[in-house]
Amino acid sequence: SNWPDLQFMPEYKYIKKIRQLASSFKTWFEKSSVQSELYFELLSQMLEYDSKKRVSAKDALLSPIFNNQPSPVSNCLEVMQLKYPYRNVIKKE
Repeated sequence: SNWPDLQFMPEYKYIKKIRQLASSFKTWFEKSSVQSELYFELLSQMLEYDSKKRVSAKDALLSPIFNNQPSPVSNCLEVMQLKYPYRNVIKKE
């Protein structure tokens, strides 16, 4: 249905025995702190099981979310405003 070529996968005989549940990704995402449909759409496209329907890395990078401010950074920790508690450092001699 959602993935017609699944039946040709080597482990299909075991997979078809597993009961499929409805995805709760949309519900989970709506409860998250990210409230943007653009992010949901991109994540959904990236998590698509069917490789023929899944967005390529090249196309994913063309998503408008990468034009939003603040711009993505290579180090996700550099934009965080963390204040570390003071610690006494004891030097062994």
